[in-house]
Amino acid sequence: MGSINLTKENAGPGNGANLDGVTKLRFGASWDPSSRGKGGLLGKLSTRGGADLDLIAVLMQGTKAVKYVGLDNLDPLKRKEEKVAGPIVHSGDETQGKKAGDDEMIDVDFSRISTSYDAIFFTVAVFKSGGMSTAMQDQGFQGAKNVEFHVYNTSDVTPVMDAEIMPDLAGKENCCLIAKVSRTHPSDTSAPWKIEVYEEMVAITAGSMPSLLDQVRGR
Repeated sequence: MGSINLTKENAGPGNGANLDGVTKLRFGASWDPSSRGKGGLLGKLSTRGGADLDLIAVLMQGTKAVKYVGLDNLDPLKRKEEKVAGPIVHSGDETQGKKAGDDEMIDVDFSRISTSYDAIFFTVAVFKSGGMSTAMQDQGFQGAKNVEFHVYNTSDVTPVMDAEIMPDLAGKENCCLIAKVSRTHPSDTSAPWKIEVYEEMVAITAGSMPSLLDQVRGR
């Protein structure tokens, strides 16, 4: 079984920890709805309405952000002639944060990722404009509580959670750049990938995919 050895020292931007023996990885995002600090009926309505965070992965070609995974694009690399899912798949959009465990997940099979793609950025954003998420835009992630991102090694039958990442919720930024996984060799598909944990809060324009993609280009 492969290993994911993450520490602040070896997994930050510019460093990275090799995912030795890891052929499959899962990123999970978990959160709960918050009252947004309001009491009484308003607080209850806020909690009941839920919180809409979106787990989005971005496939990179060098500095170019070429495809995203999530929202309305759950299985972008699936081949039409194949019945099986593609090598990177989103679990589906959760709009309230009321599920048990991870609310949204992305599964990656590195052995099936084409060498056309050399890195994948994982992000979570208060992305959508309109609805309850609009009330969250000016508050960053304040419309949610207990926000956690999980990294699982799914190379074996039983997933093993190897990392738990908790973003800083003190600011008003509405997007978290969680981590980047990238190839250690451009053409050797047997070479391990590496992971860099960013855990960086940034601001994007609600409903604008170009705004989100601009945050990962060139990193």
